[in-house]
Amino acid sequence: VYSRGGNGLAAGLDALAAYDWRLSALVLVFAGGLALLTSQTTLSLMAVLLTVPFQALILERTLAEAIGLALAVIVIIVAHKTNIAKAWQARPGQE
Repeated sequence: VYSRGGNGLAAGLDALAAYDWRLSALVLVFAGGLALLTSQTTLSLMAVLLTVPFQALILERTLAEAIGLALAVIVIIVAHKTNIAKAWQARPGQE
Protein backbone atom coordinates (compact mmCIF):
# COMPACT_ATOMS: atom_id res chain seq x y z
CA VAL A 1 0.00 0.00 0.00
CA TYR A 2 1.41 3.37 -1.03
CA SER A 3 1.07 6.13 1.53
CA ARG A 4 2.44 9.64 1.40
CA GLY A 5 2.31 9.86 5.17
CA GLY A 6 0.86 12.46 7.48
CA ASN A 7 -1.97 10.40 8.92
CA GLY A 8 0.04 8.67 11.63
CA LEU A 9 0.63 11.77 13.72
CA ALA A 10 -3.01 12.76 13.49
CA ALA A 11 -4.04 9.31 14.66
CA GLY A 12 -1.46 9.52 17.43
CA LEU A 13 -2.85 12.84 18.62
CA ASP A 14 -6.36 11.37 18.50
CA ALA A 15 -5.18 8.44 20.60
CA LEU A 16 -3.48 10.83 23.02
CA ALA A 17 -6.72 12.83 23.26
CA ALA A 18 -8.64 9.66 24.06
CA TYR A 19 -6.06 8.81 26.73
CA ASP A 20 -5.92 12.30 28.27
CA TRP A 21 -7.32 15.29 26.41
CA ARG A 22 -5.12 17.62 28.48
CA LEU A 23 -1.94 16.07 27.08
CA SER A 24 -3.25 16.35 23.54
CA ALA A 25 -4.21 19.98 24.11
CA LEU A 26 -0.77 20.78 25.55
CA VAL A 27 0.95 19.17 22.58
CA LEU A 28 -1.17 21.14 20.12
CA VAL A 29 -0.72 24.45 21.95
CA PHE A 30 3.04 24.11 22.48
CA ALA A 31 3.77 22.66 19.04
CA GLY A 32 1.62 25.30 17.38
CA GLY A 33 3.27 28.10 19.32
CA LEU A 34 6.75 26.78 18.63
CA ALA A 35 5.92 26.33 14.94
CA LEU A 36 4.72 29.94 14.74
CA LEU A 37 7.95 31.15 16.34
CA THR A 38 10.30 28.99 14.27
CA SER A 39 8.38 28.18 11.06
CA GLN A 40 9.49 24.57 11.57
CA THR A 41 6.36 22.45 12.02
CA THR A 42 8.05 19.03 11.95
CA LEU A 43 10.85 19.95 14.34
CA SER A 44 8.42 21.80 16.63
CA LEU A 45 6.08 18.84 16.93
CA MET A 46 8.91 16.37 17.51
CA ALA A 47 10.48 18.63 20.15
CA VAL A 48 7.17 18.94 21.98
CA LEU A 49 6.54 15.19 21.76
CA LEU A 50 9.77 14.66 23.70
CA THR A 51 8.17 16.50 26.62
CA VAL A 52 4.97 14.41 26.72
CA PRO A 53 6.17 11.92 29.39
CA PHE A 54 7.15 14.83 31.65
CA GLN A 55 3.85 16.57 31.01
CA ALA A 56 2.09 13.35 31.98
CA LEU A 57 3.92 13.28 35.29
CA ILE A 58 3.04 16.92 35.92
CA LEU A 59 -0.60 16.02 35.24
CA GLU A 60 -0.26 13.33 37.93
CA ARG A 61 -0.17 10.28 35.69
CA THR A 62 1.71 7.29 37.07
CA LEU A 63 5.36 6.56 36.35
CA ALA A 64 4.31 3.45 34.42
CA GLU A 65 2.08 5.59 32.20
CA ALA A 66 4.88 8.10 31.62
CA ILE A 67 7.24 5.26 30.68
CA GLY A 68 4.65 3.91 28.24
CA LEU A 69 4.30 7.36 26.71
CA ALA A 70 8.09 7.66 26.50
CA LEU A 71 8.24 4.39 24.57
CA ALA A 72 5.53 5.61 22.21
CA VAL A 73 7.43 8.88 21.67
CA ILE A 74 10.60 6.92 20.86
CA VAL A 75 8.71 4.89 18.27
CA ILE A 76 7.30 8.08 16.72
CA ILE A 77 10.70 9.79 16.62
CA VAL A 78 12.38 6.74 15.05
CA ALA A 79 9.56 6.38 12.51
CA HIS A 80 10.00 10.01 11.48
CA LYS A 81 13.81 10.15 11.52
CA THR A 82 14.02 10.83 7.78
CA ASN A 83 11.53 13.71 8.02
CA ILE A 84 13.38 15.09 11.03
CA ALA A 85 16.71 14.96 9.18
CA LYS A 86 15.21 16.73 6.14
CA ALA A 87 13.62 19.41 8.33
CA TRP A 88 16.89 19.89 10.22
CA GLN A 89 18.81 20.39 6.97
CA ALA A 90 16.16 22.80 5.67
CA ARG A 91 16.35 25.17 8.63
CA PRO A 92 16.87 28.84 7.71
CA GLY A 93 20.56 29.72 7.55
CA GLN A 94 21.59 26.15 6.69
CA GLU A 95 23.22 25.40 3.37
